[in-house]
Amino acid sequence: MFFVLLPCLAITGYYIINWLIHHPKIDQYTKRYVLITGCDTGFGNLLAKRLDGLGFHIFAGCLTKAGEQELDYSTSDNLKTLALDVAKLESIQNAYDFVLANIPNDCGLWGLVNNAGMSCPLGPAEWLRVEQYQEVLSVNLFGMVEMTRVFFPLLKKAGVARIVNMSSTLGLLSISGIGPYCISKHGVEAYSDCLRRQLYKTNIKVSMIEPSGFRTNIVDKENESLRGSYSTEPEMTAGAAGTSYINKEVMNEMHSRISPNLSLVVDAYEHALTAKVPKSRYLVGDLSNDVYFVKLFAFVVPTWIADAILPCPFYTSK
Repeated sequence: MFFVLLPCLAITGYYIINWLIHHPKIDQYTKRYVLITGCDTGFGNLLAKRLDGLGFHIFAGCLTKAGEQELDYSTSDNLKTLALDVAKLESIQNAYDFVLANIPNDCGLWGLVNNAGMSCPLGPAEWLRVEQYQEVLSVNLFGMVEMTRVFFPLLKKAGVARIVNMSSTLGLLSISGIGPYCISKHGVEAYSDCLRRQLYKTNIKVSMIEPSGFRTNIVDKENESLRGSYSTEPEMTAGAAGTSYINKEVMNEMHSRISPNLSLVVDAYEHALTAKVPKSRYLVGDLSNDVYFVKLFAFVVPTWIADAILPCPFYTSK
C-alpha cells in the first residue's frame, strides 16, 4: 500500500507546487507595452484583442492593410497597428522605429510575441525545392531571430520582460510531408532554448507555445498547397519507392480532427505574459488531438516503432 501511495503523493505534490509557482499574476497591465507579430488573423489577432481588453498597450504587426483596418476598427486606442513582414529586415527596422516613436521615453517593451508563421508549401520531399524550405524558414525561424535581435534593446530597457515564441508540437515530433514546417519549428525550439539559457540570470523570461493542430487560416492554406501540388505536379518516380501522390482522404481526415478552440492557445499566450513566473513551455491541445500523445512518441517510444506507426499523413508511394 505504501509503495502505491508514495508515488501518488509525489505526483500530487508536484502539481500543487507547480500551480503555486505559476499561478500568481503581475499587476499594472495598463503600464505595459507588448509587440505581437502576425496579427492579421488567428492567434495573433485574438491575442491582440484579448490583451487590449485587459488594458495592455499593444503594437500589432500585420502583413496586410486589411488586417490593420480590422484591428483598428475593433479595438481601443491602446492598440496601434503597424505594417510588418518579419521576413524582411527593412520592415522589422521600420517597425522598431515606429515602436520607439510611440512608446514613452522612460518605458521599455514588456513583451515580444513572435507569433507570425506559415506552413506552406507542403508535399513530398521529392517535390520541394530548397527555395521553398527557405521561404518557410525566413518567416518561422529567421524572422523570429531578427525580431528578437532588433527589439532586444527595448526589452532590456524594460528591466523585466518576456519573449514568447510560437513553436509547435511538430517542433518535437516530425512528420514527413510537412518537412519545411517541421524543420523551422525544430529550429524555433533550439533557438528558444539557447536564448532562455543565455538569459537565465536576467529578468527577461523566454517561453515557447507548442500547440497541436488548430483551425486557423494556415490550415486552409495547407489544403490549397497540397491540392495545388496534386493538380500541378507531374507524377514523379522516386526510385524503388514508385510514384508519389497526395492521399486526399487521409489529408481530409486529419484536418477534420483539428481543433477550432483557438482560445486554448490564446490562454497560454496570456499566461506567459501575465504570470509572475511564466512556464518555459506551453504544450497546448484538446482531447481530439492529444498533445501528450506527441510527447510520448517524441521522447519515450523507440524511433523504429514511431516510424512504423507514424507514416507520412499526406502522400503515399506505390
